[in-house]
Amino acid sequence: MTPATLFDPDYLNKTFSLKGNTNITISEWQRSSGKLLLCETECECVKYDYILTEQLSEHHPLWNRDFIFNPDKIIQSDQGRKYLVFEKEKLDEFVLVEKNNREHLTVLLDNLVTRQTKYIRAGDTKRDTACGDIKNLIDNVLSKSDFGEFDKGQLQSTIDRLQNDFNELVKGHFLVRSFFTPEDNAFVKLESSEARFLQQCSGSFQPPLYETLSLIFSFTDENFRQRHFKNLISRYFTKTKGAWDHFLLAEEIRRHYDRRNQENHLRVLLPVVKLQLMGQVSDKGLTVNLKNFWRCPLLNQEDVYEVLHNKLDSDRYELHNYELSLLSEKNGHLGQYYRLNIEVKHDGNVEVLRLFAKFLIAPNETGQQMLKMGPAVHEDFFYNTLVPFYASHDVDTLLNIAPRCYLTRLYWVLILDDLREENFESLKPDSILDYPGLKSVVEVLAEYHAASFTVEAKLSQSEGRSVTIMETFPQIFKPNLSVLNLDQVKTLVQSYLDGLKRLMTLCPDVLTKYHTNIDELLDNISERQAEGMRWMVPSEKHRNAVKHGDVYAGNMMFKPDPHHPEIKLVDFQTISYGVPTFEVLSFIYLTSSKEIRNKFMDRLLNDYYETLARHLRDSHLDPDEIYPRTEFNDSLDFIKYASVYGALRYAHLMHLNPRFREEMFSDTGIFNYYMYENRAALIDAGWSEKHYRSIMQGLLEDLIELIVSK
Repeated sequence: MTPATLFDPDYLNKTFSLKGNTNITISEWQRSSGKLLLCETECECVKYDYILTEQLSEHHPLWNRDFIFNPDKIIQSDQGRKYLVFEKEKLDEFVLVEKNNREHLTVLLDNLVTRQTKYIRAGDTKRDTACGDIKNLIDNVLSKSDFGEFDKGQLQSTIDRLQNDFNELVKGHFLVRSFFTPEDNAFVKLESSEARFLQQCSGSFQPPLYETLSLIFSFTDENFRQRHFKNLISRYFTKTKGAWDHFLLAEEIRRHYDRRNQENHLRVLLPVVKLQLMGQVSDKGLTVNLKNFWRCPLLNQEDVYEVLHNKLDSDRYELHNYELSLLSEKNGHLGQYYRLNIEVKHDGNVEVLRLFAKFLIAPNETGQQMLKMGPAVHEDFFYNTLVPFYASHDVDTLLNIAPRCYLTRLYWVLILDDLREENFESLKPDSILDYPGLKSVVEVLAEYHAASFTVEAKLSQSEGRSVTIMETFPQIFKPNLSVLNLDQVKTLVQSYLDGLKRLMTLCPDVLTKYHTNIDELLDNISERQAEGMRWMVPSEKHRNAVKHGDVYAGNMMFKPDPHHPEIKLVDFQTISYGVPTFEVLSFIYLTSSKEIRNKFMDRLLNDYYETLARHLRDSHLDPDEIYPRTEFNDSLDFIKYASVYGALRYAHLMHLNPRFREEMFSDTGIFNYYMYENRAALIDAGWSEKHYRSIMQGLLEDLIELIVSK
């Protein structure tokens, strides 16, 4: 049916109140996709033009506030469909929003922020579950689009996860009335940065970001989004925060768009919006985008764009493909490790970028509880804040001792250089190093700690007073012991003492050698609990620095060399601020044999100090002023007991058989049994291994030597 036959001429004459000689012509409006009609009426040599669009939904009182063109008339076609009629002259100052026009889209999104804020202030929100039957949505898209074959098990797992994530996202979160609009419904006036819509097209309630993404994807293609998506969405979040802060919206509302929620909403809503649009539009780029999601459901393609932008320092590239493959090796217990391969054409060359991706997916309740303690926040801080902060003070050390990071998403993913591509190797957590290996690590720690001293010296010089990094970033480094569950801490301490008692029982020759007994040792250890915990807080007397916080063999990568292996530190999930000699000593005790320590301890400590002093001199600082050797030696005496005690507390877990330890951390019941109920049984479980017996007996000797020496 042609536009001209939609309406009865007599009906139009009557509707438009035309008299005398009239001529009415209805045609498609060429500036649009054809859904808008141009009604040209001529009466007594006066010409009137109107824009007609089919009415999609009834108007809501709030919709007319500043954002909707009020129709001049509402007419009905012969088929009973209602059409909104607008005088074309009223729209002449506005232009239709063009596809892939960044200026138009920016105005549109800024006005969207204003409208959403007004809705929230007016109370036009809900907390009911938004519409989102992911299974039916996916079935509908798969039936209409050529996505090829997929693993049914993985597809179902993806559907279940996406549905659960969507349900969790909308549960308890405020939802706003969706304003989703087709392309030919939006107009902008650039001079005044205004946006207007011919009509409201939906009355459903969705998270605010849902409509934002819908607009971006409706008015752009994949090539445009590759270059501009991050900036557009960042602008939207910034404008939203500014508007909500300006109107002093409740903290409960503003918290919904803190960084964690921003990233979580993006991760969950991106595939949902794409699925919704796939049922309405034909977009080859969007089809490929979703197809990639089915293959790699842990990443959105927009994340890959950000990785490439940061890696290549350019948005001018051609993405060919990307894939995730699960790695079998795994030293940590707070994530799943993947290799991310991205095939891309850049500067005329096709290459495959091989990266490492760590997804913070806890396998059980124990892991989930550990994640809630904030390791993701600390590692994100290291890469997103501390590295650039050091660089802003001309200290690039952190770029030398850690892999480069190209994407962080709080509580979800970290994407780094894959150091194995540079011939680095990971070590098992129970590895024992010889002198060259230990020397390489303590020298890296010296460089790391020297960087902290250097930055603090520059901050202090700039401020004209003593300034610390902890003072600069208190939210990360200032100890907050109030969050600890004291009953749980007491249970853990007592459980550890039970395990230590069992260890002493298994080493009668060690006790005989030092002329002591179990009761004397346990009494002494109990009396010195505070000394054993000195690592937990910065010292008021001794020099402090930014620490890695978890230095052991499993948290470093080695490039093999018989004389001086190259080292990279990884997993900055427990970065902290305190006495740096603690992690130097505890690393040596944890990752060496008793024989190596007896032979090389003094030499290793000298290696550490000389390296630290050299890096300070390279930064034009005097080690005798910043960290004199006497102060270094005093710090060693101050923290030595805590280091040995801490190494022993850690070693009885790290030096377990790797397969047994993995099983323990993967099962909440087994973990709770050994950690809280029967630590002595954990010592027995490891005692059958010669390696475990040797390490634990050597550390017990070190602890007893310290006790009896005083």
